[in-house]
Amino acid sequence: MPTLWVVASISALGLGILVFLLRAEERKGRRIVLRRMRAALDLLILKVHGTCRKLLGTVNGSVARRVFHFLVNRFLRLLIAFVRGLESVLRKLQRTNQQVARTAAISEDSHLGVIKEHKSSFSLTPEEKRQKRREMLE
Repeated sequence: MPTLWVVASISALGLGILVFLLRAEERKGRRIVLRRMRAALDLLILKVHGTCRKLLGTVNGSVARRVFHFLVNRFLRLLIAFVRGLESVLRKLQRTNQQVARTAAISEDSHLGVIKEHKSSFSLTPEEKRQKRREMLE
């Protein structure tokens, strides 16, 4: 935590010095510190600004529109590829699930196998079924 206070204090002090320096230069009407370097940086910034304005003047709205549509098209292609990959993964999971379900249905160890065995052991014979039917009809 003390490191944070030191950094904050130095930053605030530096900002205060810059504000004081800029106000003093404004009052005098000329630069006091690093005159040549700041003048060179000003020229560089003006050149970059002029170049950008020229480029933006030659590039009209249709180019920006084409770039926008190109980017949207790229995004949609990536989205389609993602959805296809997701579909492939889901199909594999579905196949695996179907195989597991088939195995579980065939297996005698499952609860369905137990139910089937119970049903077959307690089912009526055909003769007993006929006799029950006759009793119900009478």
